[in-house]
Amino acid sequence: MRILVLGAGAIGGYFGGLMLHSGADATFLVRRRRRNLLRKNGLVIHAPDQDYTIDVTDHLVEEVDRPFDLVILSCKAYDLEEAIQAISPAVGPDSHILPLLNGLRHYDILDETFGPDKILGGLAKNICTLQKDGSVRSWSRPGNITFGPRSDNQLAFCRQLEELLLRAPISVTHSSHIKSALWDKFCMITVLGAINCLLRGSIGDIMATRDGREIALAIISECARTAEAAGYPLSDASLEYMQNSMTRQGSEYTSSMFRDLELGKQVEGDQLVGDMLARATAAGLNTPYLKAAYCNLQTYMVRREKT
Repeated sequence: MRILVLGAGAIGGYFGGLMLHSGADATFLVRRRRRNLLRKNGLVIHAPDQDYTIDVTDHLVEEVDRPFDLVILSCKAYDLEEAIQAISPAVGPDSHILPLLNGLRHYDILDETFGPDKILGGLAKNICTLQKDGSVRSWSRPGNITFGPRSDNQLAFCRQLEELLLRAPISVTHSSHIKSALWDKFCMITVLGAINCLLRGSIGDIMATRDGREIALAIISECARTAEAAGYPLSDASLEYMQNSMTRQGSEYTSSMFRDLELGKQVEGDQLVGDMLARATAAGLNTPYLKAAYCNLQTYMVRREKT
């Protein structure tokens, strides 16, 4: 199976790098600056239990001109339009695309562009970052890819993909209920991002305030009701985990969106909090805390554009 990984940042570098390390035929589609750094230093991954230095010299391209069997999308959700332009030459009649983006909105766009039969369901769970020296630092033991078919005609390909992924030192979940898994993660990262960005602190910081716990639980409730209205109610275990982790005293838990906001970077506000709010509104739900969180993020984005 010939695989194209869009980007070699935190997510693409970690999963694509470990797949390549395990013998997969993986090529990275990267910009020139990233390509030059990878050729010089290799792809360095710092995992909790082991460091990897992977020679990717012959597995780097700035553009593609022929189809691949699988294209892994690991970009930020706000870069989707540019990503589609970059991968289009790599998508042939028998190609499949595995998106590892945050949120759900990208599925409608990918379905319309390439056809729903080509788009698998996928998500990544990995606490990781791309460091200044170009290496990837992961704190997960190990990072997880959850994927699955969105239609019956993808079943055979997903079985092949599972066999390939299991060779790498990563956690793999082949889900027959991928849409529910996608909604679970959508709720999780939207809740955390909304709490952190609205109240401007870690979970522990927020729990040290008078009303932080009440507001956090209200945001969880708003997202859970939105998922239920969409037909994908959170399991009792997922809801309990969210309530516990989002209200833990002393926790340093923060979302990548909040960390990007603190650094003055572009954020996935539209794709996460904004999209959750839009789905809640369409379902006739009253979600005042999501509305406040999205307004907060919009204000940040407006001010960022002025600087």
